[in-house]
Amino acid sequence: MLIKVGDYISVKTSGNYLSGYRYGTITNINIGTTKDDIAGESGVSVKDYDTDLKYLGSVSYKNDDSFGEGDWWCYFHQIEEVHKGMEEDVWQKQKKK
Repeated sequence: MLIKVGDYISVKTSGNYLSGYRYGTITNINIGTTKDDIAGESGVSVKDYDTDLKYLGSVSYKNDDSFGEGDWWCYFHQIEEVHKGMEEDVWQKQKKK
């Protein structure tokens, strides 16, 4: 899956936030350059990345929902989907599950 800064994503969370998902817009993508840097904190920052490459790293994202605005981060493997279009489309899709 190709991800880019500015993409709107759904992230699988371990808690029960909106049925285990959080949504937001990617603000930063970090790739780890050593096996010990799983979040990419000491690695490189890029504008896009194909998760099929299976590198270690993370994204920072910003959400703005009815619970308030927040800054979050997640590992690449926690990204469920990149949503093309409006935020309302994401909520409609989630309701159908």
